[in-house]
Amino acid sequence: MRALCAAAALTFFACGKPSTPVDSGTPVDTSCGLDCDAQKRYGLLLNTCFEYASGPSATNPPALGVFVREVFTLEGGVKVLVVEYSVGGQKKMTDSFGITNGRLLLMRREFSGGQSVTYKAEPSEIVGVAWLEPGSGDNSNVSTTANADVLISGTRKTESTTYRATLASASGSQLTTPARVFDAGFQMLFSEDPDHGSDGLRIWVPDVGFVNFSSTFLITGGNSTQYRLQRIRTIDPLSDAGEKPCSTGTP
Repeated sequence: MRALCAAAALTFFACGKPSTPVDSGTPVDTSCGLDCDAQKRYGLLLNTCFEYASGPSATNPPALGVFVREVFTLEGGVKVLVVEYSVGGQKKMTDSFGITNGRLLLMRREFSGGQSVTYKAEPSEIVGVAWLEPGSGDNSNVSTTANADVLISGTRKTESTTYRATLASASGSQLTTPARVFDAGFQMLFSEDPDHGSDGLRIWVPDVGFVNFSSTFLITGGNSTQYRLQRIRTIDPLSDAGEKPCSTGTP
């Protein structure tokens, strides 16, 4: 689970290539966690730390850290990649992503204060909502209908929810970050009805990850803050080098 695979923009180490068959019969390399090829494409390689600025220039410390922490098993045996969003080392939000047949699915989003939304089918199977597919690109979109299991202030409710992600080519300004100016990528516009803290916008660069995005980090209300990538680094949990936690590194 802690092993990493080779990737162009990220330092990665692999130790063996166990395979798991999918419905099509095509073997999937799971040595990276869930699906090495998909994780590389979506920028979700284990132990990778993305650090962001909230303006056009890098800051010290970063305004936000996003850490691909681990593989975890949710209820019903659903395996996910746990991605933590932190400011100054303090966690603000956690996403649990699944990958099924190459599709990137948001299974659960957790907010501070014990609030969360989990996307399920009837009666209680966690199925997620789709963000990206193997063929996602310019002018592609994906729409999912699911039951949102919502927990707010100790009160639980279920809401039928339509979730849509629409892609278009990103502009030059959207691809300009403190880390670098990326050659190409896609803007992802999200629509969720009713809304449960979905992001306003993400800029996805294949084989790198999300280089620009905005979020409130709240399940309801709030104003979005935009973050631009300033650094990508690998945090080895087995290292004795005393690496700084994600969101506390230097530019």
